[in-house]
Amino acid sequence: MKTKKAEINMVFVYITSIVLIGFVGYLVVGFIGSLSEDTQNAQQQKFFDEFTVIFNQVYQSFNSEKVQEFYFPNSITFVCILDENPNTNISAIKFPDTMINDSQGLEFVYQSGENLAIFGENGLISSENIPEQFTLNSENTGVLCFTPVNNIYSLYFENKRNDIFISSY
Repeated sequence: MKTKKAEINMVFVYITSIVLIGFVGYLVVGFIGSLSEDTQNAQQQKFFDEFTVIFNQVYQSFNSEKVQEFYFPNSITFVCILDENPNTNISAIKFPDTMINDSQGLEFVYQSGENLAIFGENGLISSENIPEQFTLNSENTGVLCFTPVNNIYSLYFENKRNDIFISSY
């Protein structure tokens, strides 16, 4: 009789252990996933912050110029910078073949008055606004879009009589 009761208790302990280990595993996987997402958000914010700092340095120095190399996380596949040019043609932007065409996301960023847009393979990730005015030197009037190569891309900033020009380098 005692062995049967002991066997039932052991089964209960095994089942409880399995449930507890499963729950702890679930929490660990969730923690790692949120940590990865936080890291990507921090890297995106780092790009915005670096861009703003470099832009302001050039903006505040008359006739200055700077080439800056920016680093991007793997999640960023496409970046667009827009100026306030009324002839901006967003529909002419060619998105990489590896991602969806997110012209609507780019249109939304343009209509909302923001001028920096970051895209991932699934579309618009986030956008930001640089309050100062600048001019883009690019093929498409008013829009400079690029795909980071090996998660790196260089931009050229130039202050010509307090008008900031941004172009690819």
